[in-house]
Amino acid sequence: MALKKITLPDLGEGVTEGEILKIKVKEGDSIAMDQALLEVMTDKASMEVPSFIEGVIEKVNVNEGDIISVGAELFTVQTKESPIENKKEFSSKQAEESTDSSCPPPKEKSEKRKAEKADVPPEKFFPLAIPSSRKLAEELGLDLTEVKGSGERGEIKREDLLNYIKKKMKAPSYSTPSFSDFAESKRIPLKGIQRLMFESMTLSRATIPPFTIVEQAQAGHLVKLRTEMKSRLEKQGLKMGYLPFFMKALVPVLKQFPIFNSVYDTKTKEIVFKKHINFGFAVDSPNGLLVPVLKQAENKNLLEIVKELFELSKKTRAGAIEREHLKGAGLTLTNLGSLGGLYGVPIIQAPEMAILGIYKIFKQAVKNEKGEFEETDFINFSITCDHRFIDGATAVRFLKSFVQKIEEPSLLLLEE
Repeated sequence: MALKKITLPDLGEGVTEGEILKIKVKEGDSIAMDQALLEVMTDKASMEVPSFIEGVIEKVNVNEGDIISVGAELFTVQTKESPIENKKEFSSKQAEESTDSSCPPPKEKSEKRKAEKADVPPEKFFPLAIPSSRKLAEELGLDLTEVKGSGERGEIKREDLLNYIKKKMKAPSYSTPSFSDFAESKRIPLKGIQRLMFESMTLSRATIPPFTIVEQAQAGHLVKLRTEMKSRLEKQGLKMGYLPFFMKALVPVLKQFPIFNSVYDTKTKEIVFKKHINFGFAVDSPNGLLVPVLKQAENKNLLEIVKELFELSKKTRAGAIEREHLKGAGLTLTNLGSLGGLYGVPIIQAPEMAILGIYKIFKQAVKNEKGEFEETDFINFSITCDHRFIDGATAVRFLKSFVQKIEEPSLLLLEE
């Protein structure tokens, strides 16, 4: 029998760490090739980690709720492979290496490394950080040499970046309350979607200086057009909300104001304008708030947007949304109208430049051409922007251009 380690494999697409949601085996269990061993969450999407060997679980090295990096040891497994063969193979490799004349003795290697290190100025050394922390620091323009790592080897974690940002902001500190002062009902660990939201919202609020503009639109024509289309599409098994109209109206507006569909490259100090128009839209799912992405909206007609939104929303609520559909947004839309919100100030999803808030449709009395009061439909919109790149005047023009298209929605169909 031989002992082998099962580690967290490379999950692809730049994923470097994840949170263990569920461990599906226990010590003493026999496992087969490709058997699902545990479920891990990465960037708001969950996936199963399969076994690449057969054997018996000798030891489970992780717990549910742990945050683990790629390469972390998950399980120790007893296999039928003979360890003697491995030793012989290893010994033969060592022998080959020892006879290699190009390989200097250990002492010579050590002295060579010291000499090389002495020639390099201190500012050239890179601080030790996990890849996700390094990437995040680059996006936010943070200097990792100023951040103290708390990892086992001194590596910088996401929590270290959060603490560094709080210190930079000089946020007022507060002491942990004495829990003896009140009766506790229960404790719930912050993990999964809640933990990811906590981190992303903290970083966004700490690094982006936001401002918000609000505009109101008459929605009578929009309500009428949606009602007409809704009855037709229901026969095809599709649900017709207002979101497809908003996305369709935003396409020409984003072409007119491309800064709202761009990101800032912290390495080159350049604003990068995106080629395609991809919309993130918030979905209230059983697993928490998720933001699937409808991609290349500029190449889709209204009906295609309706169908794709329906499928993406359905998969998200069922917990079956693919990770590729949870990234790449250029502008995110958050629709609180279905829940009854009149107005709000959403938080920008870094590194995006803005977020559009959509609120409930309500009745309001206005004077008609005859001077008589009559009720009509209205809707409020807000645009929250990153003030480092977008000024107030540009935001007002953007929102007014969008509102004009919402007030005459039939023109959207003519454009197709």
